[in-house]
Amino acid sequence: MSQPRVTVLMPVFNVEKHLRAAVDSVLSQTFSDFEFLIIDDCSTDGTAGILAAYDDPRIVLARNPQNLGIVASLNRGIGRARGEYIARMDGDDICLPERLTAQVAYMDANPAVVLLGTKYTHIDDDGQFVYHGGEMPPPPEPGTPGYMRWSLLWMTSVQHPTAMIRRSALADMQYDAAYFTAEDYDLWARLSHRGQVARLQQIHLHYRVNPAGISTTRRQQQLDTHYRIMHRELCALMDAPLSEADTRVLFQMVVPQQPKGAPQEVIPGADLVAALRTYWAIRRRCFAVFQLQAEERAHIDREADRVLRRMLAYARAYSDGRERLALRAWLMRHAPGLFVRLAGEFIRSKQRRPTGT
Repeated sequence: MSQPRVTVLMPVFNVEKHLRAAVDSVLSQTFSDFEFLIIDDCSTDGTAGILAAYDDPRIVLARNPQNLGIVASLNRGIGRARGEYIARMDGDDICLPERLTAQVAYMDANPAVVLLGTKYTHIDDDGQFVYHGGEMPPPPEPGTPGYMRWSLLWMTSVQHPTAMIRRSALADMQYDAAYFTAEDYDLWARLSHRGQVARLQQIHLHYRVNPAGISTTRRQQQLDTHYRIMHRELCALMDAPLSEADTRVLFQMVVPQQPKGAPQEVIPGADLVAALRTYWAIRRRCFAVFQLQAEERAHIDREADRVLRRMLAYARAYSDGRERLALRAWLMRHAPGLFVRLAGEFIRSKQRRPTGT
C-alpha cells in the first residue's frame, strides 16, 4: 500500500449525533490522497455502527481495547499514522471542502513550517453560527510565523481540529497527559521550538461549541494548565525564571479568559508595576530574537498598547496613588507615545462631561 500524503486523525467517543457530518466532510475533500484514521475510544452509543457502515478504502478504523481518553488516543493515532502530514479532526466538527488542499499546498511550499492552522467559525449543536446569529468575523491577527511564535507565548493560537502537523517534526514528541485539558497548547508550544508555526487566513472549519466539552465543564482546570504552559514558555524565552507573581499578573492581564462569574484575583499594586516591566522586557526580547516582519511588530505593539491600557485601568481602580504614579513614570520613559495618547483621551473625556458633575 502506497504511503498517503496526509493522515486525517480523528479520535471519537460517543459522538453519534454529529459523526456522519464530520466523516462526510472529510471524505468530500477536494484533496483525496489521504488515509482517514479514526480511533474509537470504546464508544457506548451508536458511533461504532455508524463508522462500520462506511465503505471507503481511505477509512482506517481502530478501536481502543479500553477507554483510554483523548491524549492516549491521539498518541496511538500518531504512532499509526503513515502520512507525511497529520491533519487533526474532531468527530463533531465540519471541514470545508478545500481544507486539505489549502493546507498541503502551504506546507509543501514552506518546508520550515511544522504546524499549520486555519481560521474557523463557531457553530452550535444545530449547526447555526454562534455569534449574533451570523458568521463570526475572522480574527484580525496575522497568521505569519513570527507573530504566531509570539502568540504561542500566551495562548494556543492554532485551534486543535484545524491543525496540520509535519509528522517528521514530531520525532519522539507526543501529546503529554500531564497537560490534559490543554494538551494541544503544550504540544504546539514545544513544536514551535522545532520549526515555524503558521495559520491560514481563510476559514476552513466549522468548530462546534459543545456545552458538555472540556472547555466548558473543566474550564478552571484548563486555565490552570494553560497558566503552567505559559509560565514555562516565558521562562524559556527569557532564559531565566520568572516570578510566580509576574506570571500570575500577566496571565490575568494578557489572557483575560476567566470563567463567567469567577472572581478576579486582586493584584497588589507593586506586583502590577513589576509585571509591567516584565511584559515590556518580554516584548523587547521577542523583537531581538524572533525574525519579525514590520506588520508583525506593528501588531504586537497594538497588542501591547491594549495590555498597558488594561493595566492602567486596573491601577486606577485598585492601586494607591504612589503605585499609579510609578506606572505613569514608567510609561513616560518607555512608552511615551501611549502616554501622550492616554493623556489626550483623558483631557477630552473631561471636556465632554457636563459642568457641575
